[in-house]
Amino acid sequence: KRSVDESYDAHERADLVASMGRVEQSFESSAASLRTLTTDWAVWNEMYRYALKPNPEWAEEIIGKDSLAPADLTMAMIFAKDGRLLIANTIEAQGISLASLLPQMGDYLQHVKSDMQKTRCGIVRVDIGLMLTCWAGIVQGDGSGEVAGAVVMGRLFDASREKRLREQTKLPFMLSARYDMPPGFKAWPEPLPAGVMGTGEFSASFDAGNYRLAYPVQDILGEKVGLITLDVPRKIHQQGLLLYQQVRQQLLLTV
Repeated sequence: KRSVDESYDAHERADLVASMGRVEQSFESSAASLRTLTTDWAVWNEMYRYALKPNPEWAEEIIGKDSLAPADLTMAMIFAKDGRLLIANTIEAQGISLASLLPQMGDYLQHVKSDMQKTRCGIVRVDIGLMLTCWAGIVQGDGSGEVAGAVVMGRLFDASREKRLREQTKLPFMLSARYDMPPGFKAWPEPLPAGVMGTGEFSASFDAGNYRLAYPVQDILGEKVGLITLDVPRKIHQQGLLLYQQVRQQLLLTV
């Protein structure tokens, strides 16, 4: 029985890592999509000209509030190379206003402006939740010339977005904007690759019927700002126990 338990435990451990990996990969896919959009805007020659010589009418048409929803964006900002905010907009229907958003993002935006040379993505925490944010340096379409500023875009992980990710992964994970590791959890010895949500390290606890996994979420400043939790039934373990009982019963009957 001991060897059977060890075999099924090994299968369960592999299944748990794969499940948490699927959850992490769903967020990585979201980041890849936003990274592509941000980069496309940043290498647009019209954007390059705007960053050097701002045209308010052009900017409002391109990055105005009416343009955010079709692009599935919560917010968008453009900075000049000296760090001046040229334009910013957000979708107030999601429960956030520009007047409240900018102060909340103060430290994050300082970090963005200090690193405008390359494309980066990460998590920022605002009052209404966690927001995936990407930024990219504005350059000419052929990549020539100095960086003229930065494009910053964000997508809030609201209830509808989380639901879509759960449907994609077919796993009932939950994303919380509060970092509060439940009691009884121990660090898992096999971390995942680091990604946009964190370092890849996660913790677990278990009972006879379920494993509970918890993945701490880090923001772009390296601070813990949230938690991904996932409950996984111990089906393999239960199947192993059932199989052992059946085999044991057959052996007894044979004897």
